[in-house]
Amino acid sequence: MKVRYTRTAISEVDEIFSYISERNPRSAAQVIEAVARTVRRIAQFAESAIGRRAGCPCRCCRSTSLSGFYSVENEEGVIGVIVHVRHAARLRPWE
Repeated sequence: MKVRYTRTAISEVDEIFSYISERNPRSAAQVIEAVARTVRRIAQFAESAIGRRAGCPCRCCRSTSLSGFYSVENEEGVIGVIVHVRHAARLRPWE
């Protein structure tokens, strides 16, 4: 499956990396690798999400302290769209 990121997801990954790398560059690299592993898993096993919220088309995946939300579209082949990537220490946008 092809995977693409929304601009929001790219921005969130960049913010997470920047924040952590100021304090601990080694941990920042490990977090980015965890994101990459999770995205590879989504690409290979799109149904591996841990769950969905009622009424929300997005699926949730987790990797240590990160949560990601993605949707699966079926345009020219199946495409996974990474919608959000959030660190557990950050507030949700609605909080």
